[in-house]
Amino acid sequence: MSGNRQAPRGRGRQRRRLSNKFYGLLAILVIGAVLYFVVTGVIGGEDDAAIEDGYENGAAGVIAGEALRVYHDHVNLVYRIVHGNSQIRISNPMGFAVETAFDPAAGQIILHTDIPIILDIQGDTVHLQSPRDVYERVLVIDAGHGGYDIGAPAPGGVRESDIVLAMAHYLYALFEQSNSGITVFMTRHGDDFMTPRSRADFANAVGHMKISIHTNAFSDTSVAGTETLYSPILNANNPALAQIIQNALVAELGTRDRGIFTRNDLYQLANTRIPAAMAEIDFKTNPAALENLTNSQYQQRVARALYEALILAFNAIPN
Repeated sequence: MSGNRQAPRGRGRQRRRLSNKFYGLLAILVIGAVLYFVVTGVIGGEDDAAIEDGYENGAAGVIAGEALRVYHDHVNLVYRIVHGNSQIRISNPMGFAVETAFDPAAGQIILHTDIPIILDIQGDTVHLQSPRDVYERVLVIDAGHGGYDIGAPAPGGVRESDIVLAMAHYLYALFEQSNSGITVFMTRHGDDFMTPRSRADFANAVGHMKISIHTNAFSDTSVAGTETLYSPILNANNPALAQIIQNALVAELGTRDRGIFTRNDLYQLANTRIPAAMAEIDFKTNPAALENLTNSQYQQRVARALYEALILAFNAIPN
């Protein structure tokens, strides 16, 4: 009989414990939900939506009493202006916006461009500006080739376009994480094809200095070493920039110093007005060099050498 009386009391205590756990968990969920809505209400849901859409918050202002926000996607060259129900104007005297879509119902304007732009809000007008007109020092990083243009053939099907893109990303990250005062933009972030003309136009419109990254090739697989190419046609400072880059690469990598060379036949060098040079890191047709070029640690060393060279160049060369 005593055992029969104890069993119900045990089950009752178990039920109470489960009930207490349930209500405790429920209370935590309710408090969490309240905090979520409070925090998101303070921060603003538009930022979250922008992040989900792949945009970053670029600017904010007020037009005719209405909140206005600008979100930018410099990689894909798409910009979104959220403006409520206000009447706003786009100032685009340089023709940066190649396509503009107005959506009054959604209260937004979508801009498509050929180059990264800065959107400056002044009164009831959004001015489209080039980064070179906003920032004191802008570097354009150009990863050679891309898309169906993979570069000169290399053993084992290695693509030059992939090698130099990795180096360009490492270089970009170094500047983004530093306090050098240099703003950086890349001509391509992914496996995209760009013509030599589009690369030159991009640099002229966006930057104050340009570095193009390539690797070399030759029929004699014993040939190896570093070269830097330039054209003096439009900028007399290009030989000095090429020499600074060449010196830094050879010192860091220990490669053979093959010197700097004038190449007026390369469209993007001959038609870039800002200081510009093309670094040929090494010969991918040389087995030992190819092993280095495809190694991520070596690629980071290349990026580090270029980073230090370009900071020196910005300080030494008028732009």
